[in-house]
Amino acid sequence: MTRMPVLTPGFFRLSLACIVVMHHLSRFELGKMAVFVFFVLSGYWISHMYETKYVGARRPYAVFLVSRFWRLAPVFLLVNALVIATNFIYGTLTPAWPWSFHQVASNLTMAGYASLTDTMFLVPAWSLDVELQFYLIAPFLLILCARPDAVRRALLFAVCAAGPALLIVGPQIADGTVLPYLGFFALGAMAARGEWRPTAGQAAASIVIATGLALVICAIPETRGALLVGTGSDANVFWLNVPANALLALLLAPAALWTVRQRSGSTDRMLGDLSYVVYLLHWEAVFLVTRYLVGLPFLERAISTAAVVAATSVFAWLIWRFFDRPIDRMRSAWVQRRMLFASSPARSPVPAE
Repeated sequence: MTRMPVLTPGFFRLSLACIVVMHHLSRFELGKMAVFVFFVLSGYWISHMYETKYVGARRPYAVFLVSRFWRLAPVFLLVNALVIATNFIYGTLTPAWPWSFHQVASNLTMAGYASLTDTMFLVPAWSLDVELQFYLIAPFLLILCARPDAVRRALLFAVCAAGPALLIVGPQIADGTVLPYLGFFALGAMAARGEWRPTAGQAAASIVIATGLALVICAIPETRGALLVGTGSDANVFWLNVPANALLALLLAPAALWTVRQRSGSTDRMLGDLSYVVYLLHWEAVFLVTRYLVGLPFLERAISTAAVVAATSVFAWLIWRFFDRPIDRMRSAWVQRRMLFASSPARSPVPAE
């Protein structure tokens, strides 16, 4: 039997966050792939939690929305304030006050953040706006996934097909919305409702095939510009970056959906929680690296960047331990007090929400 003991849920999510960090600090443009896989995992876990936990609340939909916003907002507000303060200190805070209602509201609530332009200081947070939009429609998407008849199957197929189509032709017609990414969320939701359980062999093949395809794309001069940012004629194929990342994410989906069924202890749950903090906080490191280190010789720049990333990782742990974790315990207690009856028996390891 194929065994992958290190591919646990938390470790896998932290690995995805590290790919996003690499995306912003190197020439490898694979960050979108990691975010798309995050969306697949979100589709799975949200479906699983809604059906086994939130349906037991007095007002399931309201409790679900408040809980999910509460889970994302504190770290977002803290890191966003830090990044805005850094921009203010270095004189890069634009535009000048007063900001529009959209700019202020999105920087406080995440809603509409993906459609911001010059006040999107915490760039990775665009995906949080997409997540919030998914939370709004998740219960309705679950209805389509529940033993679909012919009409539901057609609607579900349309939902799943719309995402890749929009990503291929360009998301401008649905810019800032969840529409181009619904297929990834739906894939995770269908896996949760349909009890699809990829085997360890399928998960291993998923990783091997996705990694091999990425290496082949980077190795061929005519295609490397799709995933490897540089100068020269290879940059002419960068328009393929989003479709290539989407394809790699779909290839990695079996591995992602295999991890959700694996055992997750306290250390692994910590890694899963850290993935969210690292995903946001690393943007502060990107700001410092691009401002001070880009002109250094390669070796010196690499060592200095590694030191900045290491310091950011320590800071991320401190935020998780003394800020995110206590607030999340309050959120969990608040949800528990609103339960009418106990949650349904878990069908898989409980995630670090």
